[in-house]
Amino acid sequence: MDKIDYNLHYNIIYFNTNYEFRGKQNRDEYNAICMRDAETMKDVTIVQGPMSDSSDFLRKLYFYAHSAKLNRIIKMPEQIWFPLIYRSFPKTNKPFCFVLADNGISLKYAGYLRNRFPGCRLVKTHRDLLKWSHLNPEHTEENLNRIFDLRLAYDPNDAEKYGISHFDEIESKIDLEISDNYPLSDVFFAGQAKDRLEKIVEAYDLFTSKGLKCDFVIVHIAPEKRIHREGIVYLDKFMPYKEMLERSVNSRCMFDVNQGGAVGYTSRFLEAVMYNKLFITDNPAVKETKYFKTGNILFFDKVSEIDPTFISSKTSVEYNYTGEFSPIHLIKQIDDELTKKFND
Repeated sequence: MDKIDYNLHYNIIYFNTNYEFRGKQNRDEYNAICMRDAETMKDVTIVQGPMSDSSDFLRKLYFYAHSAKLNRIIKMPEQIWFPLIYRSFPKTNKPFCFVLADNGISLKYAGYLRNRFPGCRLVKTHRDLLKWSHLNPEHTEENLNRIFDLRLAYDPNDAEKYGISHFDEIESKIDLEISDNYPLSDVFFAGQAKDRLEKIVEAYDLFTSKGLKCDFVIVHIAPEKRIHREGIVYLDKFMPYKEMLERSVNSRCMFDVNQGGAVGYTSRFLEAVMYNKLFITDNPAVKETKYFKTGNILFFDKVSEIDPTFISSKTSVEYNYTGEFSPIHLIKQIDDELTKKFND
């Protein structure tokens, strides 16, 4: 495949988060799909998880060596894996830029890269609220600022609070069509409950009371805390992301509830725009976008304010999306900000 030259100053190696690294790399996994557009860029390499250029055996061995259960018995020296995490670095005359999106890779690996490639730049992207990253004792603000030359957060409040750059959430659009393998629905929701279960169930009850068919999938909530309804499925782990997108395409409207404190764009918003679906959300950030003016997005403060006829009265949806959420923009932003900052 011929790659497109964007005249980048750096040769960018992007360490993606891929939850399937134990076996063969899964190109339909969430983060793999999100970054797919960037694979078309010259001087950009997307590393789909640790050991992605190693055998299945070594990848599985890496996983077991890093398991919490094993490390409670015997602490494995993580540095022995650093030369193997990725080996296929391209030959280039451009300076390297290493982007760590994967929170599972030790920050000590960043130091290894800096020693191996003198003059390289190190970047950290935060695609979730920083409060979750800070749960890792290694991920203190002091450590992150000391190690990385540039940090970027998807959430504007986090970017302002911690004095780092902001980037809009990213996702690549893939070809999808309505499929008989998944239920047709009026309203689709998928995600972790976190601090929003009661609001999700309240919306489900509102929609179904008006005769709308709901396809709700809620992940990672203890059985004793589940509120059961006929059209709500509870899962202990995420469904394959490709399946979630298929369910989205099979729905008329996508529903989203913001986690407390977040104001950045969510994946559900991006998917609704890319695949021309109605969208109902309590995320105020969408009101500032050009897509809100299309009339295909309904914002609410309280679930009781939602008018279900918003769904039944719409016969067609079109956002005229032209790739605004592509990860190509993030890669170019990183390259531009580093070049401006260091003038290499």
